[in-house]
Amino acid sequence: MHERTQRAMARLMFVGCCAVPTMVTMVIVIMMATPWYANRLKSRFESELARDTGLLVEIGTLVRTSPSMIRLDELRLLDPETGEEVAFVRQLDWVTRDDSVSVLLRQPKLHSRTIAAAWRLVHDRFLCRPEHTGLPIRFAANDLTIADGASGGMTLTDVDAWIEPESDAVSASIQCMLASSRSSTPIDISFRRDRGNETPTTDWTLDTHDNALPCTALAKYLPGPIGNLGDDATFTGSLRWQVKRDRFAADQWWMDMVGSLDNISLDRVFERQPHRLTGNGSVRLERCRIDPFIQSMDVSGTLLVSDGQIGRSLLASASQNLGFELVPLPDGVEDLAYDRIAMRFSLNDTQLKLNGICHTEVGYTSFPAGIVLHSGGYALVRSGQQTLPAIALMSVLAPSHSVTVPLSSQNAGLLPYLIPPSRPLPLDPDAMRARIQTAREWSGGEVTSQPY
Repeated sequence: MHERTQRAMARLMFVGCCAVPTMVTMVIVIMMATPWYANRLKSRFESELARDTGLLVEIGTLVRTSPSMIRLDELRLLDPETGEEVAFVRQLDWVTRDDSVSVLLRQPKLHSRTIAAAWRLVHDRFLCRPEHTGLPIRFAANDLTIADGASGGMTLTDVDAWIEPESDAVSASIQCMLASSRSSTPIDISFRRDRGNETPTTDWTLDTHDNALPCTALAKYLPGPIGNLGDDATFTGSLRWQVKRDRFAADQWWMDMVGSLDNISLDRVFERQPHRLTGNGSVRLERCRIDPFIQSMDVSGTLLVSDGQIGRSLLASASQNLGFELVPLPDGVEDLAYDRIAMRFSLNDTQLKLNGICHTEVGYTSFPAGIVLHSGGYALVRSGQQTLPAIALMSVLAPSHSVTVPLSSQNAGLLPYLIPPSRPLPLDPDAMRARIQTAREWSGGEVTSQPY
């Protein structure tokens, strides 16, 4: 080959294999450093996250530190309907590999009041769609704050979460520590979305071990009046909650819980009740299985309350509906101060059993069995020995002027729409007549009058 030909081929190879790739690389580097490319990449990332989660996404700055790693600063997730902030992350590192995805969160903050609605969106649009959970995902956070305006919230440390896809399901597990807890055992939370059956099911499992988890963290997700237990109420134990979503019916759920609820504020529990009861209480649950779909309930445990006041109306209602024996109370006293309430309860479908156990408490061992309430060193309330209908609990909490409602499966649908009276109805028909009269045929006298 001629020498000039060799030089020409060498120059051509230099241009094609060195100069052109270098120029292309320089152009790409310069283009990626421009604000236009950063804004375009940020907009695309916001759109993808919004499409996957169903939330509005706002990103302060986005930097691609490597071909497989993206760093986000000032990340905000907003409710798409109200625009309220659901979560805020100071910094997020997103690393994508061939077989997994890793996400590191720095100082994330969740708002408790909006998590419930946001979780439904994420659950329905992300976890329930197999194409979004094709790769294992790991989340890690150093300090996770769940903000609650009423109680101030709580902080979780050393948060690790894994999402593992399966053939017909997706599983997730979370381990975290309470910042205020002295226990060295983490809280375990697991989640499983099973698509293998005809109706997909969602299974939640919670085990607090030795940690006292604030009930305000559970109030937004669990059914029932858990949110009214007070700001200091805590739960220690294990919980399993399954939700089955049928396409043609409402959600079906059941719950199985064992543990204790402590620091219950009875002021909050009874704040909307017609009767008065105050004090600090604890409930020890030996078993608690509730399944509204098959109308099954099996709950057993003990109730302990100390240092409070109880209304005369509640004592009278308990005596009438629960068969409690009361000592004569002095006239003119509406609220009675008490030292201790101790009671064992067992609720099995339609049957209810209540037994006083004050004699098992320290300082009250000299009293006979069956005592429910002590006041000033005197036994005031003794439980009966008979088995009661479970509906007696509703009768105890009903106001004195309540009316009997015939309830069955045939007329239960009317219950949310027929509003019961909030005060006793007048017996005099004349008292129910309108006191504002028309003035079209007025011939003197009062048009309006004050009630008697």
